[in-house]
Amino acid sequence: MPDPKAAPKGVQPVRLVGRIEDVRRSSGVNGPSFLHLVKLPAADEFSSPSTVLIRGEQRYGEPGGQFDQLVQIGGYGRTYQTTDEETGRKHSVKTADNTLTVVG
Repeated sequence: MPDPKAAPKGVQPVRLVGRIEDVRRSSGVNGPSFLHLVKLPAADEFSSPSTVLIRGEQRYGEPGGQFDQLVQIGGYGRTYQTTDEETGRKHSVKTADNTLTVVG
């Protein structure tokens, strides 16, 4: 388990278990990594399963296989421009992109 002191206060790792739908290699500013597209179990027979993208330094399985790792949530803010359909005016929208990264 990762060192709790290394995580920001209030941000704890969580165990995610699901089925790997796809895995692809990515090269980013922090070096190469693997992006795992994972479907999580649905809450019940009437709801849809969640699908998440999880980054890891190594490959944690093949499509169709099980994913079972500790992940840390993170993210970053971003802003984009859009046009109001009623007025035609452009305005900025602030949002965030969440990230899930394998930590253990």
